[in-house]
Amino acid sequence: EEAGVLKGSGRSIPAYPMSEALHGVQDLLLRFGGHAQAAGFSLKIENLEAFRRAINEKTVLTEEDLLPTVYVDARVPFAYLTEKLVGELSLLEPFGTDNDRPLLAVAHATLRRIRIRGANRNVMILDLMDEYGSRLEGKIFGDYSKVTDAILDGYGEEMLEKTLLEETVNLDLAFTFQPEINEFQGRKSIQLMIRNCCKIPRKSV
Repeated sequence: EEAGVLKGSGRSIPAYPMSEALHGVQDLLLRFGGHAQAAGFSLKIENLEAFRRAINEKTVLTEEDLLPTVYVDARVPFAYLTEKLVGELSLLEPFGTDNDRPLLAVAHATLRRIRIRGANRNVMILDLMDEYGSRLEGKIFGDYSKVTDAILDGYGEEMLEKTLLEETVNLDLAFTFQPEINEFQGRKSIQLMIRNCCKIPRKSV
């Protein structure tokens, strides 16, 4: 390695073309290269602060650009989630790295109640209703902070406490999920395996 020379690399998001950003500050760099989503560069150590200042001043990123994005295959109402559909989706198996399980979504679902179950309290059960009045149950195993964070962000700590105390609380949330058949006492029902949920804007009182 060269004395007094720093090397860096990075990966980006679609809203921020990294190679273009480096072109804008190339007078501070010794070498750089890459493409929109990933790039590498080197610069003299004495140019580090100037580089940091310049790259930040030239950015056009907004807070909206930095929001995490979840890409879904289809948005469907609960009424479409039938045993027949689950069987049809199974024809796409085996799922893996090069063949992701189909990810479906319902927007503006009403979260009627939350229950925490399991010996280690690591299962969250959600009573959901879509905008057409159809109801289904959703489950999250393990880390369910995305749901609690969404409630905190949109409605505050008091509403989260009410929901966890099993009071009927209506919260508009958008979920991504994968439908799976759940058999209990000889009955079959669609069970949603919640993979993500969006944050909801805090409502004014």
